[in-house]
Amino acid sequence: NLRSLYGGLNIINSNLNVDSIYLHNSNSEDAINFIDSHIILENISFKNIKSDAMDSDASNIELKKLYCENIGNDCLDLSFSNSVVNSIYAKSVKDKVISLGEDSNLKLDKLSVKDSEMAIVAKDSSRLLLNKFDFDNVKIPISAYVKKKEFEPPKILIKSLNNNLDKNFLDFVSKGANLTIEDKKFSGFKDSSEIIDILCGNEYGVRTERR
Repeated sequence: NLRSLYGGLNIINSNLNVDSIYLHNSNSEDAINFIDSHIILENISFKNIKSDAMDSDASNIELKKLYCENIGNDCLDLSFSNSVVNSIYAKSVKDKVISLGEDSNLKLDKLSVKDSEMAIVAKDSSRLLLNKFDFDNVKIPISAYVKKKEFEPPKILIKSLNNNLDKNFLDFVSKGANLTIEDKKFSGFKDSSEIIDILCGNEYGVRTERR
């Protein structure tokens, strides 16, 4: 009650165990949406998605491979969810490749991003443990801030980075966010509100269009 579903495919209060899912040419707000479910997936592939590709709310996900290409908004969006993923490859994502929010946890072995707007965005008490990260032609490789005041700053731990970060990369990391890259801790100097003002489709990213 009191909720509308905007996904093209909605998996709700379910246990799902499958080898492969291919979702191409979706015009829904979410190509697939997991809600209150336990998901075990070998491979999931998204191509030519108008808005978000994979959205998870209050779910547990075990996934080997996630592939995203030509995505209008986010590749992977987690809220109140726990996920273990072996690898994510993303190309031509117009908003966030990984969007972590609302007390979500993601343990990811390998992330590879090419020709996209934002690679990692962590918010609102979310936690990311990433072993290997490489990117090419990405405007914002890493961002971390608090969007909803009832939550704590997010935590990001990246064990291995195959690229040099621009000297201004901390422009997108807020005060208090816990960011560690290759055993070195970084601190942002902006308030979360300053970062939100330039993201969310204002200067970077794309606003979600809800029909």
